[in-house]
Amino acid sequence: MRSAWRVLYGRAVQLVLVKQLDGNLDPPRENAGLRLEPLRPEHAGAISELNRARCFTRKDRRCAEWLARGYRGFAVCVEGAVSGHIWWIDRRIDPAHPEVAGLGIELDDHDAYSFDYYLAERHRGAGNAVTAFHQFEWALRELGYRRLWGYVEAHNRPARWVYAVRDFEVVDEVVHEGLVWRVPALARISRYLAATRDRWRRSA
Repeated sequence: MRSAWRVLYGRAVQLVLVKQLDGNLDPPRENAGLRLEPLRPEHAGAISELNRARCFTRKDRRCAEWLARGYRGFAVCVEGAVSGHIWWIDRRIDPAHPEVAGLGIELDDHDAYSFDYYLAERHRGAGNAVTAFHQFEWALRELGYRRLWGYVEAHNRPARWVYAVRDFEVVDEVVHEGLVWRVPALARISRYLAATRDRWRRSA
């Protein structure tokens, strides 16, 4: 009985992050081996290969849905091959994005929200993860965005290091716990309802 309880019950801490893009953001250094390309339908095959390598083939349909909804993203290309991706939206693209709502973030007109950053493990060394994200920040700044939001799981130390190096500020901590946390679809619903309840309480 206790084992079953541990499987069903979970607790997760998410750190809400933000960075100003209109301040002292230096242009990224030239890196001939790493570049970003705007995600397009023709990248679907390469992204599918990445998903298969992660045993995450269900994500193929999700990525197709994101593109159909107008979500934006960049393919991270290392030595000419698609080796990762970074997705982003603003409030015009999706004014009710479930992660933004669940984290209690309120996007302004010049804000972007980044999510689902992935880089294949074989390319994570040599500063590639930091370099790719630096290029991403610069690309958003060139598009006119002034602030970039995101989140990281508190237990994910490598990802936290990347955001720390890129000078992101932790502005909130969101804790999720309960029986539904380990069921992804129910967890997303739980986060959205919790965030909506908290906003009602603050406005009451």
